[in-house]
Amino acid sequence: MRINVLGPIEIRHDGGVSRPTAPKVCALLAALLSRRNTPVPVERLVDALWPAAPPRSATDNLRVYVTLLRRMLGDPGRIVPHHRAYALRVEAGELDGDDFDRLLRAARDEHAAGRLRPAAATYRQALELWRGAAFGGSELGADGRDYAVRLEEDRGAAIEERVEVDLALGRHRAVVADLRGVVAAYPLRERLHGQLMLALYRSGRQGEALEAYQAARAVLVEELGLDPGPELRRLEAAILRGDPSLSPPRDTPPPRDTPPPLPRNAPVSPPGDAPPAAEPSLPRGAPPPSPLSSPGDAPPASEPSLPRDVSPASSSAPSRELRRDASLGPSGGAAAPSPLHLRPREPVAGGPSRARSRAAAWAGVLLAATALLGVRASGAGQGPPVRVADAGSRQAPGQPGRADQAGRADQADGSGRAGQGNRAGGADGSGQADQADQADHGDQADRAGVVSGAVGDGVLTVGTLLPTTGSLYFLGAATSAAAELAVRDVNAAGGVLGRPVRLIRADSGDTTRDIATAAVRNLLAQDTDLIVGAASNTVSTMVMDTVSEAGSVMISPSNTAAQLTSAYDRGLYFRTAPSDTLQGQLVGRLISEDRNRTVAVIALDDSYADTIVEHAERAMPGVRIVRTIRYGDGEREFGRVAADLARAAPDAVLLVGFEETVHVIRALRRHGLTPAAGRRWYLVDANLSDYSEDLPDGVMATAKGTLAGALPTDEFRRRVREVDPVVEDVSYGPESYDAVVLGALAAEAARGDLGQSIAARLADVSRGGRRCTTYQECVALVRAGEDIDYDGLSGRIEFDSNGDVGEGSFGVYVYDSTNDFRRAATRVVR
Repeated sequence: MRINVLGPIEIRHDGGVSRPTAPKVCALLAALLSRRNTPVPVERLVDALWPAAPPRSATDNLRVYVTLLRRMLGDPGRIVPHHRAYALRVEAGELDGDDFDRLLRAARDEHAAGRLRPAAATYRQALELWRGAAFGGSELGADGRDYAVRLEEDRGAAIEERVEVDLALGRHRAVVADLRGVVAAYPLRERLHGQLMLALYRSGRQGEALEAYQAARAVLVEELGLDPGPELRRLEAAILRGDPSLSPPRDTPPPRDTPPPLPRNAPVSPPGDAPPAAEPSLPRGAPPPSPLSSPGDAPPASEPSLPRDVSPASSSAPSRELRRDASLGPSGGAAAPSPLHLRPREPVAGGPSRARSRAAAWAGVLLAATALLGVRASGAGQGPPVRVADAGSRQAPGQPGRADQAGRADQADGSGRAGQGNRAGGADGSGQADQADQADHGDQADRAGVVSGAVGDGVLTVGTLLPTTGSLYFLGAATSAAAELAVRDVNAAGGVLGRPVRLIRADSGDTTRDIATAAVRNLLAQDTDLIVGAASNTVSTMVMDTVSEAGSVMISPSNTAAQLTSAYDRGLYFRTAPSDTLQGQLVGRLISEDRNRTVAVIALDDSYADTIVEHAERAMPGVRIVRTIRYGDGEREFGRVAADLARAAPDAVLLVGFEETVHVIRALRRHGLTPAAGRRWYLVDANLSDYSEDLPDGVMATAKGTLAGALPTDEFRRRVREVDPVVEDVSYGPESYDAVVLGALAAEAARGDLGQSIAARLADVSRGGRRCTTYQECVALVRAGEDIDYDGLSGRIEFDSNGDVGEGSFGVYVYDSTNDFRRAATRVVR
């Protein structure tokens, strides 16, 4: 294994390369690396991930991030659990930061011993390890930030020491050009300014040396309100009088070969708002100081931190399998609580620095220019109604590549955000929405925007990332067929931008084995603009970084985890299924509408249940909660819980869990807390299931449950089965169909098929304009220049600034005497 943090984070192992970008994962890795091979207390890690206000579920959420990091490391055993602590095991030669430290020490030893040429080579070798800002400029917790600050300070000192060695070797002419770039990157380090002045003077360029002094003075006055320090002033005076002490050393003849250049990647400040760090002094035992300093001088003043781099309608319920797809737990082997609701990637808190904003502007210009050069005219060429390819196939001959047009999503403005602001037009000026009631209190990243001129290759390529194998295969059949049906309808209406939509199918599998990552890479290699999927919240979380970094837009037809609202998605993730926050509201309303005066809550202790319970409580203000019992994953004994509830005698019981719910029900039955005894039961999508083989007849009769999803029409069922005759359950089919149609309409509205352009117009075509319900009707309005509001088969769709639908359709199900259930009503929740 190899971990590289001297630039964007890279984790290399036998299984490939991982490049974490999610802020919480980066913060966790930095905190563990700062105390590598030493147990780091859970409390310290929580502070690193949530420095301001840790959520109630912070410890549980931390386990999720540990699990994600273990997967990225390729070896679950690398993160060793201790009592309320974790330790990251790193061997010698596995961390580039350690290699840099070792080489820097060696260079200083050689420098101190007077071995200047070997010292210069070793300094160069150490600096060549750097690829950018430490940890890629990620926002880190205190320990990780301190480690990054120390690395950056050592980097700056290494550059200064390397230049000093080159000057001592008489390489003053060769280092001038490199020093100008380094000074621009480190404008507040006076020692570098002095080295540039000295190099110019020794090269016979006295006037330019004095101009360099004036430039340094202007920067210091403008940025700090201070004049240069005494060292720099003395050097200016010495240059003015032609002091002989400034002459090149005579005992070291200039080498014939030009020294290798200093690193071109500009040194940057450490991540975060680090306090000012003192400029490092020369190493103990170093050769006598150069003319830039003299004995007895006061130490240089400390400098500020350095500038930055740039559900089924039938009685057969799939909900339990959909919710609890297998996943590695914190130990790497056990199933984690509610893996479908793993905490997602979180946005970086705070906005970009001024330096990053400048770089962002240039990156946007470069991206737009590249796109303009790569644009192909979009003619009215015709093709087959649907072109279906397999994600494993090679790119079709003649199909233009996307790399030179879109690049990575984070190149759109240099910060991972394309500069349009947020999706809906901005809750605030930064496009960041404070998710105060979310577990991680993260600020939503800016939503993607249109890059001027970046229209793509003229062909909208849709890829389905849906399960055709694994525990969720039944769901993938319907959603895949519905997506293909939508593509057929789009192409029948003239396609997108006058050309047929291209469809590629890929299998996401489930989380028992990671085939989704490879499937996504294959889709992106074939220039996929829009990915419909994934079905599982966990799978979406796993692939979101890869998809968004490539600049493709992702619309899931079935993700409902509330935590995905604040996912760090660069504005490129949307979903047509309603969030669990809305399901919680509906459950609470049902409990209240049934005139229950008291309710007891029995719920799994995980983030999914947190969301349901919290929003249910808000929706039933007149109902008194007499008990709230939370249990751990794997719990199967509920006798004491049921006995306690029997004493409380609630009118209703809210059950939030997974397959263990059957054990809760059996315990409640033994203590007489059944619907037959007048106790109303309420279930949710995760435990809404057919219990006919698990319980005696009549136990579940009259119990209610909820499940997200519009009620498919008979016509829609028929058309889906024309695409795939084996489809029986069409759950989330309408949501999948609408995902394709919305993407196609957004591409038409943006006049381009790039993912970023599509993402920027998805909110526009889903709200606020003239209502239309089919692609043919809507696209005619778009082409006529009208604003539209597409409301599709899944109901009213209005994307908000987080990519969520503002309202959702839910089925309300009632159990019968056979312990099976049927859809009794459809409710719309806003």
